Amino acid sequence: MAEDLQQARQLALQYLARADRSAQQVRQRLERASFPEPVIEQVLAECAQRRWLDDEQFARRWVGSRLEKKPAGSRRLASDLQQRGLAPETVARVLEEFSGSLNNPETMVALLRRQQSRYAGLDEQKAKRRMLDFLRRRGYPEDSAWRAVNQVWKEMGEDEIQGD
Repeated sequence: MAEDLQQARQLALQYLARADRSAQQVRQRLERASFPEPVIEQVLAECAQRRWLDDEQFARRWVGSRLEKKPAGSRRLASDLQQRGLAPETVARVLEEFSGSLNNPETMVALLRRQQSRYAGLDEQKAKRRMLDFLRRRGYPEDSAWRAVNQVWKEMGEDEIQGD
């Protein structure tokens, strides 16, 4: 058992060294390596005690990074965090901390502007539907997404008129 514990500890540390992980992700990695449950529990407890594993901190860093690199709405982020094994209460708490940055209309408009060339040349209904679908897949609420879609569509029309 002592040898299993040492090997499991080493595997967990290597896994955590490569990227930030949730406790559930570390658990799954140790389970895939076929360590006994008592060994897994002990390694997870040690990692938590040493603050190498903290789901709330993991969620904060993950959401912050995600909003910077690949913005998404609260529904998408909540789903992604729950897939990583975080408790719904933890997810809700962390997303509440980021509420000012989530579902930001300016972010949605910026995302659509970057995609603008995909919608040029399409009729209005088709372009708007595609823009809305893009934002919904990113987890943004439909009412806010519609406002962003209408704003970008209007801008595209104005750009077309000025380009003539």
